[in-house]
Amino acid sequence: MKFLLFFLTIFVFFNSCTSQKKEITDEELITLNNFKIDKQKINDSVIKINARKENYVFSGIQNKNGKEGWWKLYNDSDKKLIAEIQFLPDGKYDYPNQIIKYKNGKIDFSKSKFYKKTIKDNRIIYKVFYPSENNDQKQDLTFYYYINSKPKEYKKAEVTKEDNYYTFNVDCNEVKNLIGIFTISTDSKNYIMKEAKMKIDDTLNNACR
Repeated sequence: MKFLLFFLTIFVFFNSCTSQKKEITDEELITLNNFKIDKQKINDSVIKINARKENYVFSGIQNKNGKEGWWKLYNDSDKKLIAEIQFLPDGKYDYPNQIIKYKNGKIDFSKSKFYKKTIKDNRIIYKVFYPSENNDQKQDLTFYYYINSKPKEYKKAEVTKEDNYYTFNVDCNEVKNLIGIFTISTDSKNYIMKEAKMKIDDTLNNACR
């Protein structure tokens, strides 16, 4: 009897370990491989998607160009938010422009990339949060933006690095629509170049008034 109880204890322990759910990767959320897809037609060009895998639900809007706007990943049992991803159409690829991941109800900055903006002294101040790189890497920070959506009129903003984010600002009166690309280029001691980009697209009409 003691041997049987010991065997059952070991069996339950290993079964519980193997049954633990693996964390869903960003690639799975982009491709939706192995998800069960429920579709709800909003109109002729827009579909609401609820994608399910195990106890996870990933929901958002899809149009003829693919996923668009903010999608949410949550646990279906307790409805806790796990992640939010902003998709931008990029040809045949759904580009995850901003990713916000949560841990214990708070933003996990080590796994998130997103931006926020505030207005002060007639300037729009952007803060870009990005996972930290190794200290041995040289970083080149740039933000080029178009003025009022005219490709021939663009400027480069000065970007500085703070404790856990990057920041730059633009004149409120200079632009009505700001479209730009924030780029981090890193070069390590091993001469391995890596580049990360984030698109910032804001309508700033009367933003400072």
